[in-house]
Amino acid sequence: MRVVRTIAILVLISFVVWLALFTSAKLYKMTAIRGWVPGAIYKEHVVTDKRVLDGEYGPAHWIAWEGADITQRSTFRETLDEEQWETINIGDKVAIAYYRDDPEPYKLDGIYVSPGNFVFDLILLIGEILVIIILVRLLLT
Repeated sequence: MRVVRTIAILVLISFVVWLALFTSAKLYKMTAIRGWVPGAIYKEHVVTDKRVLDGEYGPAHWIAWEGADITQRSTFRETLDEEQWETINIGDKVAIAYYRDDPEPYKLDGIYVSPGNFVFDLILLIGEILVIIILVRLLLT
């Protein structure tokens, strides 16, 4: 019975460590997009289209550049929260971040790097670390 318990705890530890690594990588990517650590490239684009489109969770506020079709998935568009979207007009310049080999664009103050996302991911990482500690203690007792 002790062997089964040990194997089960090791499997759980492995899974939670994987989750914590994933969350840590996401947090690093978010900080790079914000410009707090290296890893992102920044380009300035001119907004060529701006629309509200029906999304999976309701209306989504989109901007596009390079003359891209805003209704089609591409690396030339980004969704914003409504307040940001209202302040941007066609012809405005926007700074867009690109993270390493990821072709997806990220607005420097966009939804992906919003304070709420940072708080959620930090709380998630803390929870994952606490679970790892608890599981290791169970393993050692």
